Amino acid sequence: MAESCKKTEALFRLVEMSKGRSLERPFVIAIDGRSASGKTTFAKQLADLCGASVIHTDDFFRPRNSKGELELSEFEGNFDIERFKNEIVDNLAFEKNFSYGVFDCKSGAITERKIISPCSVYIIEGAYCLCSTLGDYADIKLFFDISPEKQKERILFRNGEKALESFLSVWIPAEERYISHYNVKNQCDFIITEE
Repeated sequence: MAESCKKTEALFRLVEMSKGRSLERPFVIAIDGRSASGKTTFAKQLADLCGASVIHTDDFFRPRNSKGELELSEFEGNFDIERFKNEIVDNLAFEKNFSYGVFDCKSGAITERKIISPCSVYIIEGAYCLCSTLGDYADIKLFFDISPEKQKERILFRNGEKALESFLSVWIPAEERYISHYNVKNQCDFIITEE
């Protein structure tokens, strides 16, 4: 059963858990949750404190089809689960460099490859990273929650009014279908709440 805790408390607990890890068995922390809930900021803070490599699920969006249309799956939005599994999950346990394609939202395509060096702690950050079809690859699983009101406020501030419309009509409903279908919150170790 998931334990509720504040961001600051979770940060300190995870830093302690990650200490003394070896490259033979990297420690993998997965941070899932709702849009604008603070996942990316938290992942950066945690990585800075424990020297982890951060991998963002936003780098794994599916390119638009040949007609320029966005294709959403029923429960995984436009997250390319197969590519994420092949390029990330299947490589986390090995003591070697690996690389993955980075999706660029402006061009709608994979525009570069990022190289990841072996690390004792990996942080996987972003919606859809705890899809059960990926298997149980993470040692610690976090879910970042946010109220609908606060979520709208943050998205409006961060992305503007036009983007908020897209979030409300496309991205948030897709995330909610995923969260509900895979019962994501209940498979997590910690549910992170507002400070």
